[in-house]
Amino acid sequence: MRKLVIAISMLALAASAAFADPVLDRQALMKERGK
Repeated sequence: MRKLVIAISMLALAASAAFADPVLDRQALMKERGK
């Protein structure tokens, strides 16, 4: 049961990281354009 929880948390971490990277990149681009 514990392995299942760990696997799900790992997947959630990977998904959030994959989603956060483009968002951060977009924010950085907006800041560059703002200058």
